[in-house]
Amino acid sequence: APQDGFPVLYAFDADLSFLALANMAQTVGRMARKAKLAPPMVVAIGYTEPGIWTKRRTYDLTPPTDIRKMPKRPNGQPWPKTGGGDAFLDVLIDEIKPFIRSKYPVDRSAETLSGHSLGGLLALHALHTREGAFDRYVASSPSLWFGAPETSEKLIAFQERTASGTSRKIPLRLTVGLAEESPTRWHARSGESAESRKAWLENGRMVGNSKDLAEALARIDGAIKLSFETYSGLGHAAASFPALYQALEFAVAPDTFYQIAD
Repeated sequence: APQDGFPVLYAFDADLSFLALANMAQTVGRMARKAKLAPPMVVAIGYTEPGIWTKRRTYDLTPPTDIRKMPKRPNGQPWPKTGGGDAFLDVLIDEIKPFIRSKYPVDRSAETLSGHSLGGLLALHALHTREGAFDRYVASSPSLWFGAPETSEKLIAFQERTASGTSRKIPLRLTVGLAEESPTRWHARSGESAESRKAWLENGRMVGNSKDLAEALARIDGAIKLSFETYSGLGHAAASFPALYQALEFAVAPDTFYQIAD
């Protein structure tokens, strides 16, 4: 273990993310050691019971919102229960983090929270509601349409509130695929109505919402230190993979992202 402990990447959606992160962490770990940096540890949170992932994450990864503000789903089905994000964060912060710290040497100044889609939304929600719970945040293709525009407005308000009298910076990595507002070749084979899927993607404004948030945060010199990137040619699912790899790099050395951007 590194002298100061491992930087830890806490990731949502372990059912999809953990195997990819575990493989990627080997590469990032080798590169980190060559650069005389600590390699990352991955802690991903998922479900032991098969088949419940979609339903559970819709509740666990969403902030409280007025269900009447929710858009119509492409499949025409009613929304399952939502709004359990704060309870999920309580478990992560009050139970899982102490458990990991009791078992492994952890660098308590380098704990990163990462999520994709609804997970990205909850990571952003945690940033402005649980200040200090994590040191860095990664929001990949966040579902900012959920309860729109509540999460974006609250993050911008947080940035404005911390624009004076704060010296602490909170690194935030925000990414989105540039093809996330258009149907992919796979949608035509899914059996969904092409028009309903097209309308869902356009109304969801995955790219537009992310860009709008990035521009608003960048205009204000507050606590959030933003790194924003778009992935050319990638849809919603595909955009998660470069984001996962870069989340590991961000967990190890976030400053390198700002050096490259400058």
